[in-house]
Amino acid sequence: MFRRLLSRFLGETNAGSAKASGASVNLVSEEGASELPAPDHIGINAAPTPSPWTVSRIDRIVRRANAQPGDAQCLLEARHARHRLSRFWLDAPIDQLEELYSGPIGQAYRLLLRGPLPAQPLAIDENDWKQNLALQLENDFSAPQRLNLLLAVMPYCAAGKMRLSEPADCLPRWLLADYVACFAPELAGELSLPIGLLDQPRNSSPIETNRLGSMELAPVPIQAAAAPVPRLIPGTGGDAFPQFQNEEFVNRMVGLINLYTIDRSDAEVKLELARLRRLIGQIWLDVSPASLEALYNTSLGMIYRALLASNFGGEPLNPDDLDICRRLTEIAVDMDHPAMAQSLLAVMPYIPQGKMRLGPGQSRLPVWIQESFNSLAGLG
Repeated sequence: MFRRLLSRFLGETNAGSAKASGASVNLVSEEGASELPAPDHIGINAAPTPSPWTVSRIDRIVRRANAQPGDAQCLLEARHARHRLSRFWLDAPIDQLEELYSGPIGQAYRLLLRGPLPAQPLAIDENDWKQNLALQLENDFSAPQRLNLLLAVMPYCAAGKMRLSEPADCLPRWLLADYVACFAPELAGELSLPIGLLDQPRNSSPIETNRLGSMELAPVPIQAAAAPVPRLIPGTGGDAFPQFQNEEFVNRMVGLINLYTIDRSDAEVKLELARLRRLIGQIWLDVSPASLEALYNTSLGMIYRALLASNFGGEPLNPDDLDICRRLTEIAVDMDHPAMAQSLLAVMPYIPQGKMRLGPGQSRLPVWIQESFNSLAGLG
């Protein structure tokens, strides 16, 4: 049966190719094939052990470990998930890394990077694995597979414990922002010029220019008939964004989120996270639609994803936040509203994980939001 299907497929391929080119194409040499002696070994494992896995399961394991960092079993499962992801990146095709990284498996990977696991001590075999990867990177960082090796080793390194020389020159833009956020946050401001996130002069202030390279941080024009966008903080998103380029602020926000996942009863931490939610929301609301993805790939996006994964949206809302949530939701479901995408991103931290779905208007959203939504919303 398989042979007949293969023969039919090759026949259709030949016919289609010939029709397209106007000539007959023969896919098989007419000369008799000479039989060559087979090599003794080519390095294939003769006894492979199937080990099925899914991205959604990896994502669930990582989220559970991030939310319960004191649970030994959750962390053990996350360790195995980390190794699975590490092996995946080693075997991933070099020319597809960016596409894979921007998809669901990349989302799960970034959740792992910002979770508690990288800071945990390594088991003996994990340390051996890490050292072998690091050694290959050190031997020849210019090799084509350097990004495969880098992606494979990053989850085994604690924050700030892996440093590259001239990261802006040796890393692609799609990976640079996450590397800086995890391992060199103090370079965020300095590297923003070379990677195109800031195009103001080096000595000018982002607050004064209110423009961040291709990212324009200014209130989105709203037609008179459209529902007004609520203001979440006294200032503007342009005023607030520079904080997310400050290493101390970024580390403090990540620490607060981690504290919340450990102790969800701490009132002071919850108050700080409520303020952070409004701050991030205002920045989303003030960025132009064309700049949303660029903003998502900064340290702000990293903190935003961590806040969502912590399920802070499951906390009861006070009357003011409840009103903000209602107004943002009304705009997010209005397919004709110019701030539809911005409002969707701003409202998600107010809603519990797993409780939000995209409606018929999802086609109006940027493709990257459509592809990232299930992971951001905590859907399996």
